[in-house]
Amino acid sequence: MAEFVPEQTQEFLADAWRTERPTISGQGRWPDLLGEVLARWDLVHHYDGILGVWHRMEASAESVSLVTQVRAAGPRCALATNQDAARAEVMQAEFDYATLFDATYYSCDLGVAKPDPAYFRLVLDDLGLDPEQALFIDDTARNVAAARELGLRAEQWSIAEGHDVLRGHLRRHAALPAAD
Repeated sequence: MAEFVPEQTQEFLADAWRTERPTISGQGRWPDLLGEVLARWDLVHHYDGILGVWHRMEASAESVSLVTQVRAAGPRCALATNQDAARAEVMQAEFDYATLFDATYYSCDLGVAKPDPAYFRLVLDDLGLDPEQALFIDDTARNVAAARELGLRAEQWSIAEGHDVLRGHLRRHAALPAAD
């Protein structure tokens, strides 16, 4: 049985991410490929635990509330996410995103992932929007930069920054009414 040391952890994660990357564009399923990664590292006995962590997600009640507020104010809200098909299925089943959002765009279904410009074009075309009509919020700088290069209004935000920061972005772009 393999034992990890800190240097190996980074190598393992790099191997896992490299193997997972094609799955977010719909090429294979991560749960199937995870076994191969774990076999390379003599860690197959950890499959269930690692897959469980990978599937673990928690909805932020405050984020859900903000989506509801934005939709009530008029703008449509779409989920645009890079996901493997298996994780997309878990997300849809656990959080009912098809009801929460006006549209959902999983990279595995589109066959292309952010930050590829083709991803954004597919979403914009489906929504019937010109780039400047869309506000894109993402936690990854390269995705935000790619969206801006195409002419989308885009802001970087992660939940660790807090929802007040997100509310500020939404208000600045008129997606949420000004505070009372």
